[in-house]
Amino acid sequence: MRPEVGIGRFIIVRRGQFSAVIHLAGMLPTAFQSDPLDGADVNLTGSLRLIHHSIRTGVKRFVFASSMSVYGSSASERPLNEDDLTCPDDVYGTAKKTIEVIGENLSKAGAIEFIALRIARVVGPGIRKTSSPWRAQIFEAARNSQPIRIPVSPDAMLSLVHVEDVARMFVTVLEAENVKHRFYNTPVETWTAKRLKEVVENVRGIPVELDDDAKCSGGPVCDGSRFVHEFDFCAPAICDRLRDAAPR
Repeated sequence: MRPEVGIGRFIIVRRGQFSAVIHLAGMLPTAFQSDPLDGADVNLTGSLRLIHHSIRTGVKRFVFASSMSVYGSSASERPLNEDDLTCPDDVYGTAKKTIEVIGENLSKAGAIEFIALRIARVVGPGIRKTSSPWRAQIFEAARNSQPIRIPVSPDAMLSLVHVEDVARMFVTVLEAENVKHRFYNTPVETWTAKRLKEVVENVRGIPVELDDDAKCSGGPVCDGSRFVHEFDFCAPAICDRLRDAAPR
């Protein structure tokens, strides 16, 4: 069905035209942190406007692209699940958490069914708007090309999820007849940066550079078992996807 009116970043739909909305729009962390006012206008005000209009037009289910940033940016001693305390420590994660809280309250009040998918570090071909180009380069770069730089220490723990699997997760939540929870972490594979470097170099034939002096810990480690168990979700191994991306 065609939208009635497009306004800026938002699509305004006729009443009753759609039963569900997947909200993926927003400024990414680096851009948000470099311009917090514009970031808040897009990620907070924009999201609230979209939720408000969704309620007004009779949308039943609102699926929000949240982030593991709601748990903060520090490394975790164990994989964090949805029952763990959320304590964002930057403007991006705080904005995501704010929308989660508002959405949860609206859901409890019966205004709309709000569901948030907390997305881990996304990798895969075709990712363009990111300050971390390596996430796509490990799948796209040609054999023996220039080294790919991953700006983390070798022992950093990275919770990785493929972009195609994230898309499948959103469709899964969208189409599920009954959804038991309001918050879900994405299922992930957890890699050390050192192992990722070795696999990319061996499977794809592309040199990878890490940063021994990097302060980035990789962030919290993600436990996505709630989503796996509730929706019987499985995904191809990232190693297999890297192998499939290698030239024949």
